[in-house]
Amino acid sequence: MLLLMDNFSAHEAAVELIRESNQPLKWTRIEWFPANTTSIFQPLDQGIIQNWKCYVKKQLLQFLMTEFDARRDYTKIYHVLRAIEWGIQAWESVDSTLITRCWQKGFREVEEVKEGPENNSYWAESLELIQEIQGMARSLATSNQRIEPADIRSFIHSEDERIVDSEEDITDQIIAYYSLQDNQEASVEEVAKVSVSEAIAVLNTLKLYQEQRDQLANQDLTAQLRKELRILQAEKTNLKKQSNLTGWLG
Repeated sequence: MLLLMDNFSAHEAAVELIRESNQPLKWTRIEWFPANTTSIFQPLDQGIIQNWKCYVKKQLLQFLMTEFDARRDYTKIYHVLRAIEWGIQAWESVDSTLITRCWQKGFREVEEVKEGPENNSYWAESLELIQEIQGMARSLATSNQRIEPADIRSFIHSEDERIVDSEEDITDQIIAYYSLQDNQEASVEEVAKVSVSEAIAVLNTLKLYQEQRDQLANQDLTAQLRKELRILQAEKTNLKKQSNLTGWLG
């Protein structure tokens, strides 16, 4: 199998790690695209990435608005898992027709897609979303919060995110990866573990909400909730049996 990749530093570092691992790729050949050609033919650079980032930044602003309104310190609950969830939800929000159009752009002749310094056509796919994000940023600014990007596009697609690493930088990243010290633990606020009973209570509340809605309930969601409730009820029963058995043996 042939795997084509651009020379993004994270890609190069990952390939190097795989090659040095105990399980290198056996049936996959990796070839690199020529430098500085990604934006010409890669569909993701024709508007898909920008649209995805718009949805991610929209969720970030929604999160900040909620936390500021509740007068909570958002840094206490802003973590990698939450960012990953935003990324997944953002990808699910990207419209399939937009992806199709961006693929079509990638198959045009180079002369057709060549853009001047003032022509950012890839932003055209997300104009309405950009305006919505700009409105949210302004509302945060008017509530005396320190969120007021001078250029909303720079906020969405920051130049600082374009990282070009030298071979020495990549080598340093690999060395750092293998030389992490066990005592370098991040001070992250521990999230309380949710019990089976708490999960059952939440699902029952969501199921009741679906049943009480004025509009027609989502039957697929309701069926899935019933299924999850059956699984959790069985798990709760098994845990109770194990607890009783442990007490009897003790």
